[in-house]
Amino acid sequence: MSARQAMLCVALAGVALALTPASAMNLTGTWTCFGRDPTVDTATYRIRQVGQELFWFGEKDRNAPGDYWANVAHGRFNPAGNAFDVSWADIKGSPLNAGTVIVRYSFQGRDVLEVVGNPGAFGTRRCVR
Repeated sequence: MSARQAMLCVALAGVALALTPASAMNLTGTWTCFGRDPTVDTATYRIRQVGQELFWFGEKDRNAPGDYWANVAHGRFNPAGNAFDVSWADIKGSPLNAGTVIVRYSFQGRDVLEVVGNPGAFGTRRCVR
């Protein structure tokens, strides 16, 4: 294999990783998540993926400082953005917020979910497992 062919293979592999279809992902499971300040703002999210759809229950770790909160969400995979468009709502905490976020999956030595764009009142920024 020539150097040019090897570079093309590496480039194509990078494109394949960047454009992971929802059908190739399995996001179901328990995730550890971090907010604006990952040293104190930690949470556990239980996620279920069913085909192109994503459901979750997230709650602040009870041992973390600050007020307890919990939220639920539902989203659909958007292949154009290679991400999930998610609607969420707080079910415990004060104030009770709701909104939409975009959640993108990547593999960085482990599974990573990142909230991209402007999350508004949604505090979680990154989840790993």
